Amino acid sequence: MGNIQKRPSGQWRARYRDPFGKEHARHFRRRLDAERWLASVENAKHRGEWIDPALSRITVGEWAQRWLAAQVQLKQLTRERYRNILRVQILPHWERLRLAEVTHADVVAWVAALQADGYATGTIRQTHRVLSLMLTLAVRDRRLSYNPAEASGSPASPAKEPVFLSHGQVDRLAAACRATSSLSGCLPTQDCAGARPPRSRSSVST
Repeated sequence: MGNIQKRPSGQWRARYRDPFGKEHARHFRRRLDAERWLASVENAKHRGEWIDPALSRITVGEWAQRWLAAQVQLKQLTRERYRNILRVQILPHWERLRLAEVTHADVVAWVAALQADGYATGTIRQTHRVLSLMLTLAVRDRRLSYNPAEASGSPASPAKEPVFLSHGQVDRLAAACRATSSLSGCLPTQDCAGARPPRSRSSVST
């Protein structure tokens, strides 16, 4: 269990030992904040979700380099595409932030900013995927307790607008159908609407 002490400076220091016996401490202005932080740490330890704070202090920029270097299974063209995505869309926004500072809300806002900047939906989806892959590896490496990009989602592909033929196109299509002897019917155009089907033999008077 941890403990809380008031320092001469007036701040409250909360301390605890991690599962490996190493001591960690953090200072707060209010005792209540120290208690809440300590309780969250103890809960994470109990659930097996505790993360070493030192590991999550690495910046996104540093982690991106490690992540890309580890993707030895990628083809050269794919690797270059990922490198370009990191350089143009991801690192300008995230490079200086620590892994622990990346939040779900920030990822959602970042995706919205990419949309506002006019990036195509496919580009945004691939950019979001690269960030998510990076953070997934951070979770597996016990640097993050969860992937904040995984739940944020990427923009869905816009629905295609239905295409309607003009009156002229319909007329030309109907003419082509009438000119094709292999077609027995006709389209419901104005020309065909008044046509009557031929009478059967049984209905012909003798």
